[in-house]
Amino acid sequence: MDGVNENQAEAFYSRLRRCEYGVVHRITPKYLMDLANEIAWREDTRRITEGETLRDLMQKLFKNGLSRWWRGYHQGHHREIELLMV
Repeated sequence: MDGVNENQAEAFYSRLRRCEYGVVHRITPKYLMDLANEIAWREDTRRITEGETLRDLMQKLFKNGLSRWWRGYHQGHHREIELLMV
């Protein structure tokens, strides 16, 4: 009645589950926040052109710089715990 519904939460959860089945195959608590942030960004940019999406991504990348959590990941430097709030 007052305009509040849970459609957006259901859509987000649905996309997160689809990502698990189709892309990542397993979601662990250690990387859940990173994956949720990526899915939220994809949800926010799904209706703009690829050029605008790339521009948005590059702006965010150069604004934030190197990640302290992902630097050296492929060399075996993995974070120890899950991120709850940063």
